[in-house]
Amino acid sequence: MSLSQLSNDALNAALRAAARAAIQSLQAMTELQGAKVAIVGGMAVRHYIGDNRRTLVSALTLKNRLVLVRRCILVQDVDVLIFRLNKPIDTQWVRKELVSRFPKSFRVCGQPLFFRYKRKAKRTAKRKAKRNGKRTHLVQVDIIPGHLPPYLPVEASTLEDINFKHLPFVPPLDQLAQLKHAFLSQKAKTGR
Repeated sequence: MSLSQLSNDALNAALRAAARAAIQSLQAMTELQGAKVAIVGGMAVRHYIGDNRRTLVSALTLKNRLVLVRRCILVQDVDVLIFRLNKPIDTQWVRKELVSRFPKSFRVCGQPLFFRYKRKAKRTAKRKAKRNGKRTHLVQVDIIPGHLPPYLPVEASTLEDINFKHLPFVPPLDQLAQLKHAFLSQKAKTGR
């Protein structure tokens, strides 16, 4: 089921549940002891700016090219930056371990990794007979390697020290610096 059908409050709850589950699962992996994590991307921006914005993209097709009419931030996934200063972490291995160790919570569909978020549905007289009152939504979880950002965020917390009431979100200004770095890196690769 699509996350776009959720209200802002329900979407926020689904994203936070996915972030918490991912971090708790990473904590359970003894191989990652001492690693640091931070929430980056749209979910971090949503945390600081607020959740009153819907994640829709408007686009037009002009001369066979797709042109964005209105910009937006995609916040229907959770981006977890994970790194260790003294020893690099193989994020592909982390993804495989999440799926194999926690098959009820995580699954891979093609390339993306998904967290299964179960939400109680509003019960009506018609639905009571048809459903057990729960719906499952898939929340995409991206595991970001530490070599991608231009610098490692100060807000990152060691896995063992994470307070789940205050997840380690990277502030918008740092996000902007990372976006600019990614844009310039991509521009340098394409030669434009």
